[in-house]
Amino acid sequence: MLKYLKGLSKKESIMTHEGKNIDIYELHISKDEEILNEWAHHFRKQYCDDDSIDKLVEGTGMSKQEWLLANKFPSDKVAPGPSTRAGDFGELLIADYIEYIHSYYVPRTKYSNKTNPNTSQQGSDVIGLKMGEKENVNDELYVIEVKTRASKCIEKENRLQKAIDDSSKDIERLAFSLSAMKQRLIELNKENESKIVQRFQNDVDTPFKTKYGATAIYTTEMLNLEKIREIKVINEKNLLNLFIIHIDNLMSFIHELYRRASIC
Repeated sequence: MLKYLKGLSKKESIMTHEGKNIDIYELHISKDEEILNEWAHHFRKQYCDDDSIDKLVEGTGMSKQEWLLANKFPSDKVAPGPSTRAGDFGELLIADYIEYIHSYYVPRTKYSNKTNPNTSQQGSDVIGLKMGEKENVNDELYVIEVKTRASKCIEKENRLQKAIDDSSKDIERLAFSLSAMKQRLIELNKENESKIVQRFQNDVDTPFKTKYGATAIYTTEMLNLEKIREIKVINEKNLLNLFIIHIDNLMSFIHELYRRASIC
C-alpha cells in the first residue's frame, strides 16, 4: 500500500435529513520526505510512466520538470488549469483509495492519454473492477463520481450533491469509458489487464454486480457538515455509497504535490 494512505482515517458517519449515511474521512498529510516523494512519483506516473518520459522529453530542449509542467500537468495559474488540477487530484486519490484499501483493480489509462493538460478527460471519474479467477455473478464493477472543493472561496453549490446528481450520467457513459480503457490497455500491450476490463462489458451474457458511489474531496476549512446533511438522493440511487474526504489547506498541498511530481 502507498504509505501516504496510512494517514487516512474515518472520523465519523453522519445522516442526511433523508436518512442517508455519509462516511467522513480525514487525510492527514505526512511531512516525511520519503512518503511525500513516493506519493509524488506514483502521482506523476499516472500522467507519464518511467518507461516513456525520457523518450518524450528527448529533442524538446526541456528538462523533465519543464516538459511535465508544460505538456502533461495542468497549469497552476492559467484557467481552467487550477480547477483541473483539483479535479485530477481528487479522482486519483479515490482511485488509490479503492485500489489499495478496498482491493479493486483500477485501470490507470485516463491521464496519460490527455491531449490538453488543462482540461478534464471525459467519461466516468473512477472505475474499479473486482473478479475471481473465473467469471461469476459476484464479480464487481464500482463506479464513483468525484467532486473536489480545494479552494477556500464561498461554495456556490454543494459538491457532494453535485457528485450525486452527476452520478446519474454514469449509466450512459460507462460503456464508453470501459471501451476507452480496454483500447488503451491493448495499445500498451497489457493484454491481461484488457481482459479484466472486457469481462465487465457485457452484463447480459455474463452478469456481475454494479455499484455506484459519490464522493466530495474538501479542504477542511470549507467542510460544512450541516450543509452536507441537506443533500438529496434521487430514488434510483438509494443504494449510492456516499463518503467525504477532507484535507487541511488542500489547494496549497495540490500545488506542492504537482511540484514534487515534476521532479520525481
